[in-house]
Amino acid sequence: MKDDIEFKSTEVNAVDLENTKEAARLKELGNAAFNENKMSEAIQYFTKAIVISNLPSRDLAILYSNRSAAHLGLYEQRKNEKRIFFGKETNDERYQSLLDAKQSRNRWPTWPKAHFRIGKSYSSLNEHEKAINSFERALAFAPSDRAIKDALDDSRTILQRQLRQQRKSSIYHLC
Repeated sequence: MKDDIEFKSTEVNAVDLENTKEAARLKELGNAAFNENKMSEAIQYFTKAIVISNLPSRDLAILYSNRSAAHLGLYEQRKNEKRIFFGKETNDERYQSLLDAKQSRNRWPTWPKAHFRIGKSYSSLNEHEKAINSFERALAFAPSDRAIKDALDDSRTILQRQLRQQRKSSIYHLC
C-alpha cells in the first residue's frame, strides 16, 4: 500500500512536469509572435498555456504578464489603424490587459513586473493616479529599474498636466 502512494505521488509530479514543459513551449511561441508584432497570435499562445492545469504560480504570473503586454500591444496596433473607439468598452484590450496584470500580481505579489504591468494598463486607460500607485509598488520591489522609473515619471507628468488643465477650466467657468 505504501508503494502505491509513492507511485501516485511520482505520477502526479511527472504530469506537472509535462504540463510545465508544454506551457514553456507555448510561452516561447507566444514570445516569438509578440516579438514579430503578431499580438493576436501571441495572446492565443499565452491563453493556451494559462489553461494548462497544475502550473506553478510564478509560471502563471509570467504568462498572465506576457498576455497583458500582448493585449496592450494589440490595443496600440488597433489604435494606430484607427479601428477602435475611444470609450470604456468591456472588450477594450486595455481592460483585458489590466485583468491579466492583476492575475499576474495575485499569483506573484512581490514580482515588480506584475505591478509594472498594472501601472501600464492604468496609464493606457488614462487613470494616472492608479498607475502611479502601481509604479511606486513596482519600484519598491525593484528600486533601480529604469523602465519603472520612466513610466512613473511619465504618469506623474501627465497627471500634473491634467490637474493644471482642470484648475484652468474650473477658473474659466467661475468667471
